[in-house]
Amino acid sequence: MAEVGDDNKVTYKRDVIDVQQQVAKAQIIALYIHGIIGDTESLISSINQTVLQPDGQKLSISKLYDVVLTFDYENLNTSIKENAENLKRRLIEVGLGANHGKELHLIAHSMGGLVSRWFIEQEGGNKVVQHLIMLGTPNAGSPWPVVEDWVKLTLGIGLNGLSTVAWPVTVLTGLIGIFEKNIRVALAELNSNSDFLKSLAASEDPDIPYSIIAGNTSIIPAALEQQLEKKSSVLERLQRSLFNKVVNLPFFGIPNDIAVTVDSIENIPKGRSLAPFVQQVACDHLSYFSIELTEVGLDALITAIIAQQKK
Repeated sequence: MAEVGDDNKVTYKRDVIDVQQQVAKAQIIALYIHGIIGDTESLISSINQTVLQPDGQKLSISKLYDVVLTFDYENLNTSIKENAENLKRRLIEVGLGANHGKELHLIAHSMGGLVSRWFIEQEGGNKVVQHLIMLGTPNAGSPWPVVEDWVKLTLGIGLNGLSTVAWPVTVLTGLIGIFEKNIRVALAELNSNSDFLKSLAASEDPDIPYSIIAGNTSIIPAALEQQLEKKSSVLERLQRSLFNKVVNLPFFGIPNDIAVTVDSIENIPKGRSLAPFVQQVACDHLSYFSIELTEVGLDALITAIIAQQKK
């Protein structure tokens, strides 16, 4: 269970009995799930940030839920399926098993959305979860074969100022820290032709609402073209070293959030009883929950929550 102070500092309460008691008293609950090489602290630190609504009201995520829970998990050596099974076990431990009688919303970033979908669609989670909100989730896969390739490209974008927003030093420092660890983790499960994604796409209709928030690209085309005209450009070198590895994918030619294409983020099987609620926002994969860069991700998240509450 997470609490966030006025200074946006996150405090976790990890005692199972304590969490059980708070869950028992709550009626509407949010559960945050991070993506690959991430943590929930970076996501929930913004839950007290107010966002102005069209009716003039100021709302924050914290005002929409009685309790905010988090699920942090090891994902470099643990499969998505195993993490979904662990999620199920942890929820049961705190009193959120099947037909618990409360309102549980999963708010999942990136690969966390796939952990959530496997739980919902393959592990009976549709009897536990009442709403899934995914931000930047590669539902149809990712173009990057290893994590290190994506980090290299993202650093090139950030250090060359090709983002529509200027990333703070903390974001760039975090990326450099990952790069320095030389993490070469294969993203086999996120390959568009992986058995995992095929099984997920063949799942039966879970009959619960999904909301999708897709960042639609942070890269300025004009700036990119200008950089690529320079023979010594960092981006040119990155293009030669990385893009050929991903089968010449024209990543900058189609809408994306740097990590995932918009088409992949929005790719949920057709014909479901509840069509997903989809929003495209002007932010990148690192900025969905940001209060330092832009509030468009938070605004879309609040919109998704409220839209479902009104139904």
